[in-house]
Amino acid sequence: MVRGLILALATGASALVAPPARAPATTALSAKSAAMPFLERPSGLGDVDGMPGDRGFDPLRFTDSDWNMAEVIIPKERWMGEYGTVPMVYWMREAELKHGRICMLATVGYLTVDAGIHFPGARYEGVDALHAHNAMLTTGN
Repeated sequence: MVRGLILALATGASALVAPPARAPATTALSAKSAAMPFLERPSGLGDVDGMPGDRGFDPLRFTDSDWNMAEVIIPKERWMGEYGTVPMVYWMREAELKHGRICMLATVGYLTVDAGIHFPGARYEGVDALHAHNAMLTTGN
C-alpha cells in the first residue's frame, strides 16, 4: 500500500513539471530581434547572443551604417594603430554605458540636494534641486 501511494505521488508530481522548452535554431540572417520581435535583427550586431545583454535592439540600424562614428570622434590611429579599427557596436555600447552612469550620478545628486544635504557654507543653504543650477551660476561656481 505504501509503495502504491509513493508511486501515485511521484507520477502526479512529475506531471506538474513542464519539459524544458527548446529555442528554435536561428541564423544571424533570418533572426528576429528579441527586443522587437516584429523587426529583423540588424546584421551589424553580429551573432545572436554574441555579447552579454544582447537582445538585438537597434531599430534605427546604426550598426548597419558604413559610417563609423568611433573613427570620427577618436581617430583610429589613437585606438589601435594605423591599421586597427574599432567596430561601431563596441564604441556605441561603451558610450551608452558611460552616459547611463553619468545619468545615475546626476539622479543621485538631485535627490541628495532635495534630501537636505548641501555643500558647507551659507551660500548653499536653502537651495533646492530645481534652483541649484542657477544658484551655482550666480555665485560664479
